[in-house]
Amino acid sequence: MALLQTIRKIPCCPQAALAVDQVVDPSTLEKPSLTVGFVPVNDCAPFVVAYEKGFFHKYGLTVKLSREASWGTSRDGLIFKRLDASPVVSGAVTNARIGAEGARHAPMCAAMTIHRHGNAMTMNPGHVGRQACVV
Repeated sequence: MALLQTIRKIPCCPQAALAVDQVVDPSTLEKPSLTVGFVPVNDCAPFVVAYEKGFFHKYGLTVKLSREASWGTSRDGLIFKRLDASPVVSGAVTNARIGAEGARHAPMCAAMTIHRHGNAMTMNPGHVGRQACVV
């Protein structure tokens, strides 16, 4: 609810709050039970927060979160239909479509982009001034 209240306060997007309120009727959902994969990194935050805050349930979805060991297992879970949805690294969709980098050729599409070029390595302040080599 706090997110919705925050969105309503943003002058440039009052329609966003209405869009959240006027979600599809749960009885018309194509598939109300979903398995959503995630790799335990920052990218999974929207799914974990939605699950913990009850957003899926509020809109008629029964969601099971599936912790995946890697981006590859997440991608393969989608390809082999073990997962209904999952965030994956941006290249995984293209690679699956063309069958590159060990991905089985599969007709995938990206429904949304969570972020672009937002990865960072965060270090303890005690390491300030030290040289680091990232491989």
